[in-house]
Amino acid sequence: SFALTSAPGSAGIKSLTIDGVEQAESSTSGYSWASGTTVNWNGAALAGGEKVVITYYTSAWKEVGDVSSDGLTMATDKTTENLKNWANAIKRLMLSEHVETIQAPIMDTTESTLKVVVGEKNVTVTPATATHGKLIDVNLSSSELPPAEAFLFLMVDGDDTMAIGMTNGQIQAVDNVSFAPGSAIIWTPTISVLENSLHFIKDDGQVTA
Repeated sequence: SFALTSAPGSAGIKSLTIDGVEQAESSTSGYSWASGTTVNWNGAALAGGEKVVITYYTSAWKEVGDVSSDGLTMATDKTTENLKNWANAIKRLMLSEHVETIQAPIMDTTESTLKVVVGEKNVTVTPATATHGKLIDVNLSSSELPPAEAFLFLMVDGDDTMAIGMTNGQIQAVDNVSFAPGSAIIWTPTISVLENSLHFIKDDGQVTA
């Protein structure tokens, strides 16, 4: 069995790999998890020294902040190659690369916002004392990218509720930040979508009786 550092949420285990090979969820020949922090391996005995990686969803979302009135920007970039026959006629397009990004201008400068935008390792928080309030020290020069995680953006338009998000995304860069009198500080990360996990969901609010 393997002990996790925290209990997965209702979505459970996303994947378990052994030496880079993804394993199936099975009570007899793969991994299994019911509750708590213990994941059981039910397959063939391991020899020892294997690298086991367990990816799972935690129990709660972290609220990062409000997106400014500029809104989200979604970009997709598909690169294709032409497949030609002997007559040099294009018969098919082969997708060679598919890149998706989300830009999200966040108008909050809080501990939660900064830990997501630049990575938790790059943020040091000192509790308030008799001489100063809570201090948040952000290493903006760090060359280490924040870890990949899930992102979800919620939007409301009348009765419609819409969401755009990804189960696996990583912040690759942060746009220029302006510090000006009378203006909000806007942090605009560019989030790269990993594992083709980008989704758009719309609920029109019309329920059945």
